[in-house]
Amino acid sequence: MSMSQLSVGNELRRFLAPTPWSQELSSTSYPQVCLDSSRKVLVLKIFLKTKEAEMNLIDEKILRRIERDFPVSSYPYRDLARELGLGEEEVISRISRLKKNGIILRIGAFFDSEKLGFKSTLVAMKVPQSRLQEVAKIVNRSPGVTHNYSRDHEFNLWFVLMERSNKEIDETLKRIQTQTGINQILKLPKRQLFKLDLNFARERE
Repeated sequence: MSMSQLSVGNELRRFLAPTPWSQELSSTSYPQVCLDSSRKVLVLKIFLKTKEAEMNLIDEKILRRIERDFPVSSYPYRDLARELGLGEEEVISRISRLKKNGIILRIGAFFDSEKLGFKSTLVAMKVPQSRLQEVAKIVNRSPGVTHNYSRDHEFNLWFVLMERSNKEIDETLKRIQTQTGINQILKLPKRQLFKLDLNFARERE
């Protein structure tokens, strides 16, 4: 688990998919590789499936490069192509194919909410197993809810809640409590941030 004010060029936009504020409940997990652009607000993320997939050496070379430091520029694929000794259209074609085949789940913008003035907290709820999907859908109605997922634990529904103030966070949690009838809710705000530098690239033998 986990959980750079910039202008993004048109070439980048064609591959940026919006990140929903709320997602359907899912127990499926996969690596989340954070591509820190070393700016103030914007961070790019690439989501890769854990399954083995057919890729050649050039595909792997591209993936190793973009999961470490995706170019933040008006023409990122041109910059990638120049660095890797490839043509821009080939890079775009290969990344498109990897997305189509489900190897790359998405490449998109992720904004640092705290630097934009928002407050957030991790929340855990103890929900009867028979009501898990029902309660998850109620929770997801709140636009500030993200990363809603189940866990094999006594507190089995976990999500991140983001609002403009701590007061609004408390108000939203009170509303969720009233709407769901679930009283066992833990608010777990972040005390210290730890950033892990993850790299899932593998080398061929």
